[in-house]
Amino acid sequence: MPKRKKVVAAPAGGGRPSSKDTGSSSEDDNASLLDVEFEWFDPQEIDFHGLKLLLRQLFDVDADLFDLSALTSLILSQPLLGSTVKVPEDGVATNMTDPFAFLTVLNLHTHRVSRSAFAFAHPLHPR
Repeated sequence: MPKRKKVVAAPAGGGRPSSKDTGSSSEDDNASLLDVEFEWFDPQEIDFHGLKLLLRQLFDVDADLFDLSALTSLILSQPLLGSTVKVPEDGVATNMTDPFAFLTVLNLHTHRVSRSAFAFAHPLHPR
């Protein structure tokens, strides 16, 4: 079940709308807008691979320093702490799509025995 639902209108090319996009209401202006619907969910097991890919993108070249599978499992082990943002697709239930973004909190004191949390908190510590 989604937490919140919001419809956002963004320019098709990205960035801020130009003065011609905001000045009049002609059909040309409507053609340059892209309506995107976002829905928020609690992290679920179905999101494992999507969250892992988002973490890989986040850490970029440093992704090899972390056990991303363990870190993803740690995030999913606390489903009420965090949210995933998903975009509905035609013919697919929104909660079954890959996350577009996510937000979570990791209590490093509580998870201090976890190797992935330790590596995340101390990336320069020798292993």
